[in-house]
Amino acid sequence: SFGFTETPMYFFSLLGTSNVLYTRGANIAYGPTATGFRIYVQYKNGPITPEQANAWNWSASWLAVEAGAPNSGIIQATDWQQYTRWGNNQLYADVQFSGLQNAPLVFSALTCTSNGLYTTGAGIIYNPTADGFRCYLNYDNGAVSPQIAQDGQWTLNWIAIPQ
Repeated sequence: SFGFTETPMYFFSLLGTSNVLYTRGANIAYGPTATGFRIYVQYKNGPITPEQANAWNWSASWLAVEAGAPNSGIIQATDWQQYTRWGNNQLYADVQFSGLQNAPLVFSALTCTSNGLYTTGAGIIYNPTADGFRCYLNYDNGAVSPQIAQDGQWTLNWIAIPQ
């Protein structure tokens, strides 16, 4: 147990010495609750065993932040918009905040109940300013829509740390 009474915002990174670049899913919390979550990692170059992941020194670092912490928030599953510049497999969401003098350090991570393993981009912050940023999600499993995000409860946790 983590000591939270409500589900916190989770943030993670996959660490390793080899082949981390060829993974997806490692920055997504599946089924987050006040007492835990699950991470699934897919190796895009083929099957992976726990022994191979250990040989590559894969591990996860994570942080739990109480929901409602200053300069933080959650993009709800209903807030994703269709982005069609490069096809029909991208969504985006804009985050806006105020009261900061400069562009902050921003961290984000996706939580979901299903279909999140095929997303990439949730930890990438586009154009951070003192007023907000944009996050894009790419869906590697075909066409995506805001409805798929709603069905899978895709939410984006974010926190902005003033500099």
